[in-house]
This record gives sequence, structure tokens and C-alpha cells, in this order.
Amino acid sequence: MFVLEACFFKTSGRGSQFALSLRAMRMITSLLLVSVFSSCMLEEGSSSCLDGGKLYWLTGSWKMEDQDIYETWSVDSDTRLLGRSFAIADGDTSLLEHMSLEIKGGEGVFVARVTGQNGDQPVAFVLTRCDEGRLVFENPEHDFPQRIVYERGEHGTLLAWVEGGDRKLTFTYQRAES
Repeated sequence: MFVLEACFFKTSGRGSQFALSLRAMRMITSLLLVSVFSSCMLEEGSSSCLDGGKLYWLTGSWKMEDQDIYETWSVDSDTRLLGRSFAIADGDTSLLEHMSLEIKGGEGVFVARVTGQNGDQPVAFVLTRCDEGRLVFENPEHDFPQRIVYERGEHGTLLAWVEGGDRKLTFTYQRAES
């Protein structure tokens, strides 16, 4: 707006000032329309996690209800979280899974490397839905799971489930002390 006003004062005649202001108004109108249509398209897109900020609610330590299994998530960069899952039994800690969740160019990828599964190789799942407090990742080519869901529950809970075919496993976590 400041730049456009400065242009108005540089013109010498009344007619050229009017012509420039019409041109400026058309440009502003065009920019507003593009902005409105772009924001509508982003809101309609079910996986509109354009930055990692929408993922931060997942950070911290989570303890599974009724079991000594934990999942921790930490911020690695503006668009990447790192996670791990581990169990504690008889004072020993066993690493169960390494995870990363990354947003690049508006697309998200969840990568899991589960100890003792898939030849200890990572498996990628694509973000298909990103709502406030809910993330859905899918890989229809994987045997199980084919879908991974994280959902922020009430009162400091985290609901997670994995599913594929006729199987579904559900996990409820409570925020744990770090």
C-alpha cells in the first residue's frame, strides 16, 4: 500500500493519477481474489500441513495406559519431528521403534523403523489428512499397518491407532513427565 501511494504522488497530471489509481485498484483486486481462492483451496485440501508448526502438539513424552511403553517426540527442525518408542521392563529399556515426521513442500511423510520388522528397514507413510489435532498417514502397499493415525484427545491424552485389512490396534497415551 505504501508503494502504491508513493506512485500516486509521482504523477504530474490529474488524468495520469486517476489512470494509475485504477491500475493499482485492479492489481489489488486481483491479488485479493488470488489470495481468497488460494486460502479456500488450502482449507479444502485435507493434508494442508504447510509447515511443521501444526505438528508441535505431538512433542513431548507419552506413556501408554496400563503399560510401561513410552513414545517421545522432539523438534528436530521447523518442519521435522523425531520420535522413538520404547518399553521399560525390570529396569531395562528396550527400543521398539525409531520414527520421523517431516513436512516438505506442503507434503508430509511419517517414517517408521520398527525393531525386528521389515528387515529393520524404514517404511514410509504419506500424510493424507492434517486437521487441528489429527494426523493420518497411509501406505496402501505395506502389509500392516496401512494407516497410522494420531489424534490429540482430551485431558492430555494421545490416541493412536494402526490399521490395515481387518486388523486395528488402538493405543491410548497420557502425557508423561519429561
